[in-house]
Amino acid sequence: MWLFTSRGFYSVVTTRDSGDYMVRGRVRSDVEALLPAIEPFGRNRQVIETSSSDYRYRIVVDTDEWLRVAEVLAAEVDYPNFKDRIAQCNPARARTYHRIWEIHYAELAAEDSAK
Repeated sequence: MWLFTSRGFYSVVTTRDSGDYMVRGRVRSDVEALLPAIEPFGRNRQVIETSSSDYRYRIVVDTDEWLRVAEVLAAEVDYPNFKDRIAQCNPARARTYHRIWEIHYAELAAEDSAK
């Protein structure tokens, strides 16, 4: 699952062995921004860094922790327009997110019109 939030961009997957969740990011500060949301619900988590992956930074959390963090992220949606919110808090990131939005919009519009 990809998540674009006001805290950052994340790829969330299950681990291969334990079934826990691995929350991955390309930017360390994005993953670090999740730590305050995780700490009240679980153990003290550390950001794991690996240079051999496109998602260099990650945190492993169990299912209960992830569900609570997802609830925190959902509760932070207090704005009527996501792109505007990102432009307020991180203008450089807003340009990237808007480019992704444009590509997604164009691809889906083309897919829809082909039906």
